[in-house]
Amino acid sequence: MAEDKGRLTGFYGRAKDEQWHQQKHENHRRWRRRTVGLGLAVAAAVIVAAFVIYDYPRESGLTDTLGLTCGEYVQIGDPQSVESPMNQWEVHRQEVAAADEVDGEGFLAAAEIVAAKFEAEPLMGQFYEAITQRESSAAVVGEDLVIGHHQAFWSATDRVSVFSVTAEAITWTAELDHPVHDQDLAGDDRPRVLYGVGTTDDLVVLQTPTYRGDTDLVIADKNSAQGSKCVRLEGAVDTVEVLTAQPDPVRAWSQTINLNARKTSANGYLIYHGGQQDSPHHEVSLVDVATEEVQPDPGVSLGSHTAKGEIEIPREAHEAAAEELQHLAPVGENHYLLTWEAGYLLFAAD
Repeated sequence: MAEDKGRLTGFYGRAKDEQWHQQKHENHRRWRRRTVGLGLAVAAAVIVAAFVIYDYPRESGLTDTLGLTCGEYVQIGDPQSVESPMNQWEVHRQEVAAADEVDGEGFLAAAEIVAAKFEAEPLMGQFYEAITQRESSAAVVGEDLVIGHHQAFWSATDRVSVFSVTAEAITWTAELDHPVHDQDLAGDDRPRVLYGVGTTDDLVVLQTPTYRGDTDLVIADKNSAQGSKCVRLEGAVDTVEVLTAQPDPVRAWSQTINLNARKTSANGYLIYHGGQQDSPHHEVSLVDVATEEVQPDPGVSLGSHTAKGEIEIPREAHEAAAEELQHLAPVGENHYLLTWEAGYLLFAAD
């Protein structure tokens, strides 16, 4: 009983103690501040997580503004992991000779005529009997033979590789991947992410779109797999419009621009972007891929700079082949690429 009385006396004593009251109020205020702060922190974390999960940084353009997305679709890889689509001449010759859907014997006769005309020997080739079977395409871009890989569908390019005609192998490669977070919203066709391809002595240049409709120019060292540089240009480009309005040297392969067809110097490229007539942005810029300097509206005539000219295919070769012979172009100093309806044939000069 005495203990309870002591407790009660102590309570009444504290109730009259102003300092004790102030301490209790201060403790309550501190608890309330901690609770409110913790609640705000949790709410902020939830908001940030939802912002990231639902891709609002990309949708809002925040990642673009911060420069985090430039060249995001280009992933440089190991060239040794990519199988070359070019077969040695004897294997290629047998494939063509055994073909059912094309006149293989006629093409082989045409190849002999081209070889004799240019004192060159057939070296390697790629063959497909139908365009729906075309999983890769070849093009002469500058001094290089460049391969476009079309795993998904022919009009899009899923990988770009540089093929060394001297080493007879792929020496550089990059995958072109469009990151779609919600596959249910992706649709059946993955968006095209390669608009143009070019090369210099040391660099590979890939023109890609951005998520929000601008243009990225990815610049990579041809002799290294250690990353790349990127230049962002405002506005998009309609490659179909460009390719149908220009002669064949502008085309690398389906819907892909050969950027070397409009070079002004060793490292200077005229890049199409902002292509709409009513666009507030310029339609073409001069980009120095070595220094990454951009000159908008350079005032250069697009028709005054063309790629290295193609070689006329001998008339006798056209007559020998029932299938269409399309292009004959030099690759470097000692090689030639013959493009025909069902593939490619690489020649090496004697």
